[in-house]
Amino acid sequence: MTAAAEMLGAFWERQESLKAAKAMIATTETALRHQRALVTSSRALLALPDEQEALHVALSALTEATEADYGFVERNEEVDGVGLCSRTVHEVDRTKSALEVDPVWELVPWSKMPDSYSMLSMGLPFAFHLDDLGPIERRLYESDPYPTASEIDIPILVDGSWEGLVGFSHESATREWTEQEKELLTTVADMIGAHWARQRTQEKLAELLVAKDTFLASVSHELRTPLTAIVGLSSELHDFPDRFEPEMARELIAVIARQSSDLSNIIEDLLVAARVDKEIHTSPSHVDVGLEVARVIEALGMGAVEPVGTAVAWADPVRVRQIMRNLLTNTKRHGGPNVEMEISSLQDRVVVRVIDDGDGVDESRVDALFEPYQIGQQEPSQPDSIGLGLAISARLAMLMGGDLRYSREGDHTVFALALPRQP
Repeated sequence: MTAAAEMLGAFWERQESLKAAKAMIATTETALRHQRALVTSSRALLALPDEQEALHVALSALTEATEADYGFVERNEEVDGVGLCSRTVHEVDRTKSALEVDPVWELVPWSKMPDSYSMLSMGLPFAFHLDDLGPIERRLYESDPYPTASEIDIPILVDGSWEGLVGFSHESATREWTEQEKELLTTVADMIGAHWARQRTQEKLAELLVAKDTFLASVSHELRTPLTAIVGLSSELHDFPDRFEPEMARELIAVIARQSSDLSNIIEDLLVAARVDKEIHTSPSHVDVGLEVARVIEALGMGAVEPVGTAVAWADPVRVRQIMRNLLTNTKRHGGPNVEMEISSLQDRVVVRVIDDGDGVDESRVDALFEPYQIGQQEPSQPDSIGLGLAISARLAMLMGGDLRYSREGDHTVFALALPRQP
């Protein structure tokens, strides 16, 4: 009996050792599968220039490593009249040789997926069985002709902002997602987020390069115009003084003075743009805004514009003239033929409104209106302006305790400069 018991004990011990060895082998094999999938995904997302190809390679490796039936990447998109939606970017189905885009999931409002949204929008993964869902989201899944019984979704974050998700589903309701699988998928979700961030940076760099070329062409054009007049007319006056009657000479000198003033204004705008706010000097005092506006109108030769009203503000008169010069020049170039100006006092503010009957700013450009280098002319070969006036004016207004805003009132474009009345 003792010998038999010892034999049975040795047998059971050997069985437990075999079981432990098999478990260790299985764990090692799973870890190796995950590692291979991670390496494949990282290489694809870093090296492949085509996003669809990169996502396909990554999703294929991940669905194989996790033995999921279906893998997909979705990206958030704001849709007019609908709200925030999730659009399928790419998908892989291991159960089918050819995969067509599932119309059920091509574009889905998040309002139809409240359970998923509540977790993913907070940057948390969401693993569930179909029976775990509330009635709204369950109906959406039940309308899908491709059955899903269990699923895991991992949020994709770009610079801390929730941009989309990577998900994997299985037809079996008994499928559970291990912590190792969650860790693997979270790592790849971070990689996809970094990939999207890199794409966004590259697009921004491309835009900056175009803006740089346009800006240099525009600056050259803007500087060349007054310089040509100054150099040409002053050379004529210097080399051939006897050719000009005194009246004609005075007119030419006046043109040189105006062009020199324009050149000085352009350089001043460039200097302001190059400085940080703490380096921009302002000397506020009580300023008759109507008087400063009249001076700018006269200097620009826009005598047809007659300001209505006047008020005293606490501001730097030089900077007020710089802002008004930029606003009126912008209106002259891009606005309608009829320009009005209104000056009024509203509580603790003085408000100057520049109004024209032009077409206004395209809606797609309104948000960037007060950013540097947003020029009206889109062809670099035909530069229009250096695109700094509105950005500089907004900065100067802010530094003096005011602000500058754009609005569209009926058929009219309105730029409103607000300045404080008192220190």
